[in-house]
Amino acid sequence: MSSPESVKLTSSEMASLWSEYINHTHNSCVLQYFIAKAEDIEVVDVLKKTFQIVENLKENTKHLLQSENVPIPIGFGSQDVDVNAPRLFSDSFF
Repeated sequence: MSSPESVKLTSSEMASLWSEYINHTHNSCVLQYFIAKAEDIEVVDVLKKTFQIVENLKENTKHLLQSENVPIPIGFGSQDVDVNAPRLFSDSFF
């Protein structure tokens, strides 16, 4: 019987982590835009807390991939969001 430390990720687990990482990078970009455009202080506070949770999840997923020597996907970044773009949604949507 092998120890838990010696068990490697399966290909479907790696694919799931890749997908999760890309989703987190996308959510991070969307939240950056929402934070920049929201006007209601309470909404901004919730968005900032959500952004921090997403960032933590993204870093945890990245750490898992790195610990298994799996390449990190490129994902989305600051080049993919324009926080200066016109407002698209109301605060109630955010």
